[in-house]
Amino acid sequence: MEISGNQDSGVEPVKVLICDDSVFMRMAIKTVCEDHPEIQVIGEAEDGEEAIAAVRDLKPDIVTMDISMPGLDGVSATTEITQIDDVPVIILSSLTERRSALALRLLEIGAVDVIWKSASLMDIDIDGIVTSISEKILFWGKRHVETVADDDAPDRDFDTSETGCVLLNLGQGSAADLRVILGTLGDNTPPVILQADVPASCVENFCRFVQRISGRPVRIAENGQQLVDGEIFVLITPSQFTIAREESGTCKFYHVPSTTMPNISASKMHALLRQSGLAPLSIVLSGAVPVASNEVAYYGDKTKEIIVQRPETCAVAGSVKSILGVLGQTTGVYTPAGIGKILGAIK
Repeated sequence: MEISGNQDSGVEPVKVLICDDSVFMRMAIKTVCEDHPEIQVIGEAEDGEEAIAAVRDLKPDIVTMDISMPGLDGVSATTEITQIDDVPVIILSSLTERRSALALRLLEIGAVDVIWKSASLMDIDIDGIVTSISEKILFWGKRHVETVADDDAPDRDFDTSETGCVLLNLGQGSAADLRVILGTLGDNTPPVILQADVPASCVENFCRFVQRISGRPVRIAENGQQLVDGEIFVLITPSQFTIAREESGTCKFYHVPSTTMPNISASKMHALLRQSGLAPLSIVLSGAVPVASNEVAYYGDKTKEIIVQRPETCAVAGSVKSILGVLGQTTGVYTPAGIGKILGAIK
């Protein structure tokens, strides 16, 4: 294990530990970090065992972790690190096959992000990797340093006594927060509809990931499927499903032709749920598909029905900022932990 330092810039830096068996990659990452006044490389590790020891000894704010290494690999090391410390881990992987399944597995064990690189040193886009990783180090590292308001009181009290359904809108950067948000769901929680922009080839893996971290049954939305309390229903965007209440009082998904209703956005789905009498609570997370200003009316009573993730905790904050720009202070703004507490209180 090599211990490194950085110049004193007068700014509290994000302390990073680099773990990679390639001297070349460690040098590249270290160089870009040392050129940034807000990042300080405090250590380097050549394998998983060294990384675990360094996390215990050096207390970094963030770890960059290679996957394929001799001895203890990155998956095993990340699993152990996340059990002994809450430090975020960014994965660098040169494994090119079954990327979606691997990425979800890495997020499941506690990694916060994955950066892909070529399996061949000749093909690696070093500039692209180091630029991407410096941005991610700053985002996840600062979030760890600041512990952004996770235990703070919410902006305002949020009444969930009438909530009949939860509509959870996901986007890029949301998956890392799902464990915190969904881990609090109780057995009698109302149906949760999870709208996510997931490629068709990744849907089944994504559903298994959600089921493991939530402990709830997870189903892909299908025509005629009934919404059931305590279950999560994955609705892939853009959606062509509507919601309708039958005479028996049950609510079901129904497929509609694309020519009839071409793109059922999050706000329109919210309106459909309200029309079905389900009293939805809409939650908009990092990178969710933006909502056009002219669709905000679909949200109905904005003061009771919308939660937006706090922008500074979003990997991609554009969509939540656009909603806040229209709705302003009428919307609940919370960290992922705060959202989890609200969902955990729903009976």
